[in-house]
Amino acid sequence: MVEEILRKIVEDKDFDQIQVSVLHSENSLTRFANSIIHQNVNETHIELVIKGVIDKKIGNIKTTSFKDVDETLKKLKKITKLQKPNPDFKSLPENKNHKTINAFYKETYESTPEERAENVKTLVETAHERDIESVSGAFNTAYTKFYIMNSLGVDKNFEATTASLSTNVTSKTGYGYADFTSRNVKDFNFAGLGNEAAERCIMNENPRSIKPGEYEVVLEDYAVGTIMIYLCFMGFSATDYQEKRSFMCGNIGKKITGDVTIRDDGLDETNFAMPFDFEGVPKQDVPLINEGVAENVVHNSYTAGKENKESTGHAILGSDKPFPTNLFFKPGDSNKEEMISETKKGLLITRFHYVNPIHRIKTIITGMTRDGTFLIENGEIKYPVKNLRFTQSIFEALKTVELISKETKLEGFSWLGGGVRTPKLKLGKFLFTGTTEF
Repeated sequence: MVEEILRKIVEDKDFDQIQVSVLHSENSLTRFANSIIHQNVNETHIELVIKGVIDKKIGNIKTTSFKDVDETLKKLKKITKLQKPNPDFKSLPENKNHKTINAFYKETYESTPEERAENVKTLVETAHERDIESVSGAFNTAYTKFYIMNSLGVDKNFEATTASLSTNVTSKTGYGYADFTSRNVKDFNFAGLGNEAAERCIMNENPRSIKPGEYEVVLEDYAVGTIMIYLCFMGFSATDYQEKRSFMCGNIGKKITGDVTIRDDGLDETNFAMPFDFEGVPKQDVPLINEGVAENVVHNSYTAGKENKESTGHAILGSDKPFPTNLFFKPGDSNKEEMISETKKGLLITRFHYVNPIHRIKTIITGMTRDGTFLIENGEIKYPVKNLRFTQSIFEALKTVELISKETKLEGFSWLGGGVRTPKLKLGKFLFTGTTEF
């Protein structure tokens, strides 16, 4: 039924070109607090997005109803004709073959509230084997199906599952955290997550104050994942680059970090792989930073057309801005223990919180540490410290990379359906500008 409606839309002859997409999602969420499940919710959502082109005038409309598609198209025609012609628009993409991606897992799709409750119970009971007070968090399983068609022959669909869990553990004076995300719920180690968060909580009890300043840091993968996400927002998009507000401006071909490599690969199934983007363009592996050298930004069909290039397959649903959604930070050959042992005086950072960008071009962000910050002296963890505020250029920090872990972890950013796979890092310098009382 959905395909029939979409084919009817793309056959509308009042438009020079037309594109229609549908995103159907089913989300199931189990929340728990004070070590007790207090909420189970299920939500089904459908979104219909249509883009029309008439004489290089581009109109967009979005609805959650299929009841009167003809009326929706009439509104879109009025919207489109009221726009100014966009001389930079070349064309919607034509159809191209794509690779097959395995992203649907029956175990996740069929996960029940009772099964989620049992998994949460395992996590909570494991955490309570330590001297902690309460466990809270959320466990989500989701299914999505995406359809994309246009008047140039694109006709594709894709279905996927995801599961994610995050948990906070508290004691009288300590806080701990752990999370995990995957397409397959069978990949989860619920006891392991409960133990990780509880152990971090116990280690973090009775934190002491230290002075702000510049420290060596060992960053857990949670913290590195946050840094990667903010890099995405500050400049890997061709839109930002073309509008001269990207850190990549003037830097293509130049070394801007230490010897780190960052790429975006939507076909790598160790991330949230997807065979094509939200215009139906096949995904590909795009090197963004190669051994510290800035190489590429990502494109959709519109930004690529402005430069007479091909789209890299990074269109986002309902947005004119392309975006990298499957980031990889190349691992090294180190591990957390070696990073700590090689630190003379520094901090072990679990994760960052309340992060905000300050300067896009200089990649400066500010935020706070959270859920476990520890002083390291002469290669040993000495004691937990109270949270610190940082103000730091990401690229300046990455110029001081000393060690990169071999092990990596997938961190999701669900609002774009993507993720970042990151290692742990040891950095020579990281600036902390303020203190807290907790």
